[in-house]
Amino acid sequence: MTKPSPDLIADSSLHDIYTRPGFLIRRSHQILMGIADRECASIGLTPHQHVCLSVLDRCGALDQMSLGKAIGMDRATVGELIRRLEVKGLVTRSPSVEDSRRKMVELTQAGKAYVTPSEAVADRISNGITAALTEKEKKQLIALLTKLTTQMNHQCSIPLEPPPVQAAVSASQDNRSS
Repeated sequence: MTKPSPDLIADSSLHDIYTRPGFLIRRSHQILMGIADRECASIGLTPHQHVCLSVLDRCGALDQMSLGKAIGMDRATVGELIRRLEVKGLVTRSPSVEDSRRKMVELTQAGKAYVTPSEAVADRISNGITAALTEKEKKQLIALLTKLTTQMNHQCSIPLEPPPVQAAVSASQDNRSS
């Protein structure tokens, strides 16, 4: 693979387009998804399936709506994602004890077995997308992206809404004791 010239963008007549924040974020997303698709496929998952398993591992059983909010997905998309994970035997859905209209999603033993390899994949993805950066630059990038996504979360059609801390704390303690 040939390394691109550092002046690839600077020497282009499209420099003004190539340096727009929106263009750069979209292009970064394209690169990220190429890496994520390849790495997740190596363990038989999609990037969205990986994120779903990671959230359920950290938070324990969540209702479908809370899971969708935690990963920034609409109800229909998260429903299909869960259905596919169910077919693979990685999650189960059952009615909530408090409200039978709500469906609770929980990792199966097979799903729990995917967590460690899935987290290793996440590390490879993170390392791949930031390979050209120094440690200081990686921290700066994360800080800036966190600021951007936090400040603009309300402008998204599906804002992130992490589950209550109590759910995550008790699930984390349950996972450590098993």
